[in-house]
Amino acid sequence: MADKTIDGLKNHNVSLWEKHGATATGEDVEKAFDYLDVANKGAKLLLTAWAAGFDPVGLSNDQLTELEQFI
Repeated sequence: MADKTIDGLKNHNVSLWEKHGATATGEDVEKAFDYLDVANKGAKLLLTAWAAGFDPVGLSNDQLTELEQFI
């Protein structure tokens, strides 16, 4: 699990562990916390949508890349 986490954090800021939790990296501890907070809020929104019977489409890779300028 440690090796996969290290590999994942080379290209992403957050690593999710099934049935374990998550870890994040950033320029400082506050930025890493922000990444985890956004991931947590996104997960809550997804679960809420599923509970309401919706299946969200999500964003395309191009849309996500465009949003990176705001992070």
